[in-house]
Amino acid sequence: MQIGPQDVTMIGQQLDHPESLCIAADGTIYCGGEMGQVYRIRPDGEQSLLGQTGGFLLGLALDGEERVHACDMGRKAVVCVDAAGRVRERSRGIPQRRLVVPNHPVFDPQGNLYFSDSGDYWNPQGTGCIFVVRPDDTTELFHGGPFAFANGLVIDPTGRWLYLAQTTAHNIVRVPVDRPNGEVTVAYSLPAHVFRMGWRLPRMVNC
Repeated sequence: MQIGPQDVTMIGQQLDHPESLCIAADGTIYCGGEMGQVYRIRPDGEQSLLGQTGGFLLGLALDGEERVHACDMGRKAVVCVDAAGRVRERSRGIPQRRLVVPNHPVFDPQGNLYFSDSGDYWNPQGTGCIFVVRPDDTTELFHGGPFAFANGLVIDPTGRWLYLAQTTAHNIVRVPVDRPNGEVTVAYSLPAHVFRMGWRLPRMVNC
């Protein structure tokens, strides 16, 4: 079957570089912006500004109460935006390791929020890591890496593996969910990858 322009529906207007999006059970779409905007787009196309963090939003994740948990690169924090648009910070890392580029979050079934901190894009060895925020807002360093610009995260359907995209290593690695600082293995190599030369932060955070 061939898909043409007539098969594409445009939703969302004048969005400010939505780095990530998440979709609620009723089809409502949430996405972020470069000035900390959290956009909400209803299934009928109604678009509104849910709230604004004042930072620069990258990855988002929804919890069971449809609160948006966002990695805010501008504030160097992970924040939560509730249904009324109220913003509160959940994490800035740990005292020994503050956030550099909080990038992408993912929940496990127990409500633990894992998120990547990309680290220094230009460091060839990588300085990225993975944190976890517990339901009581306690932050722990889940895996110290180092990862090569740690980016997107996902937990597989079995709940055994946490997959992480490494932008500057051009691959996807996985670590065991039940073992902090467990063995890192390459799951996929990505022959088509981000071209590094001439790119400047903060506009080069896509994997």
